[in-house]
Amino acid sequence: RMIANGFVEVQPIKDLKIKSSVNADLSFSKTNVFRPSTSGETYTAPYRIPRANENTGSVYSWMWENTATYSKTIADHTFDVLVGFSAQEFHEEFTGINATDYPDDKIETFNAAATITANSDVTEWALLSYIGRLNYNYKGRYLLSAAIRRDGSSRFGALNRWGSFPSVSVGWVVSDEPFMESLQDKLSFLKVRASYGIVGNDQIGNYTHLAGVSSMNYSFNNVFSAGRGTSSMGNQLLGWERNKQFDLVLICRSSIIASRSCTITTTNGLMRYCIHSKYLFPLDFGTFSLMRVS
Repeated sequence: RMIANGFVEVQPIKDLKIKSSVNADLSFSKTNVFRPSTSGETYTAPYRIPRANENTGSVYSWMWENTATYSKTIADHTFDVLVGFSAQEFHEEFTGINATDYPDDKIETFNAAATITANSDVTEWALLSYIGRLNYNYKGRYLLSAAIRRDGSSRFGALNRWGSFPSVSVGWVVSDEPFMESLQDKLSFLKVRASYGIVGNDQIGNYTHLAGVSSMNYSFNNVFSAGRGTSSMGNQLLGWERNKQFDLVLICRSSIIASRSCTITTTNGLMRYCIHSKYLFPLDFGTFSLMRVS
C-alpha cells in the first residue's frame, strides 16, 4: 500500500495565496491457496479432492483541492475570502478464481484443474465540489462568517446529482463592550454566537439510483433457459439528504454564570428504505430534535 500527498502554495500578490494539493491512496493485494488431497478440515479427514483459489484486489483513491485565499485588514475591519474547488474519485476492483477436481497434488496451477469458476467486481464513485467562504470581524468584537458549497455526487441520479449547502454564523463578544468594563472582575469573557447551516449526506452506497439486474431462469417452449431480469427499480430523482441545523451558544468565563448552548436540527430528504418495499427512495419527511446542554 502507498499513501502520498503533496501541495504547492504561491503568493502572486500581497494578501493573496493560491494553494493546490493532491492526496492519493493506492493498494494492491493477492492471495493464492492450494489445498492438496492430504489437507483436512474441521470434522473432515483426508482424503479430499484438491482445490485452489486465487483472489486479487486493487484500490485507488485520490483528491485534488485548489483554493485561493485573500486576507486583508483595513483599520478596524478584518476579512478573508476563500474560493476553490475539489475533485475526488474512488475505484476498487476484485477478481476471484476457484479451481477444483485436480487429478493429483503434483501440479498446482489452474490449467490442471477440471473445473474452474471465476467472479469479479468493480466499484467506483466520484465527487466534485465548489466552495466559497467569507470571514469578517470588526475590532474582533462583531463576527460574521458565511460559506456555501455545491457538490455533485455520482451516487445520485443524473436529474438530482447536485446540491447546494449554505451556512452563516454571527457572533458578538459582549465582554469587549465599554458598558461591560465595570463587570470585568466578575465576568472576564462573554460571547454570544448564532449559526445556521445545511449539511449534505451522500452515504447511500453506489449505483442505488440504477435498476438492478440479476440472473433468472425462463422457460421458452418448455425448454429451460438462463437469462437476466430486473431485480430492483431505478430512481433518477434520488438525491442528497439535507440536515439543517441552528445553534445558539452563550460562552462565558465567570464564577456566577455557566455556559449554555441550544441546538435545533432537522433532516429533509431522509434516505431510508420504504416499509414493505426493497426499493430505495428519498422520502419527503424528516426528523426534529431539540438539545440543550450545560
